[in-house]
Amino acid sequence: MGRMEGLCTVTKLEARKHAETLYCDATAFLPAGRILLAGYLRFSEESRPAQVVIVGGTGRYAGARGFATLRDLGPSRENIELHILP
Repeated sequence: MGRMEGLCTVTKLEARKHAETLYCDATAFLPAGRILLAGYLRFSEESRPAQVVIVGGTGRYAGARGFATLRDLGPSRENIELHILP
C-alpha cells in the first residue's frame, strides 16, 4: 500500500461535452521507494480507464519505466495499477 500526490493543470475545457483534459505530474509513495508519473488525463461522462507514463523512481524503483492504469471507483476512490517494465 502507499499513497499518491500530484499536481494537475487543466489544458482544455469542452463545456458542450462536459469534458476536460488535464496534464498531471504525480508521485506514488511506496514502502520500497517512489515512482514518478506524468501524462494527460481526460475526464468526461464517458471516461474510460486512463493511462499515464512512469518516468522514473527512487529506491527499489530507481530508473523505473512503464505505465500506470487509473480506474475511477466512485467518489474519492480510484484504483491505480503500476506496470513496471523489466
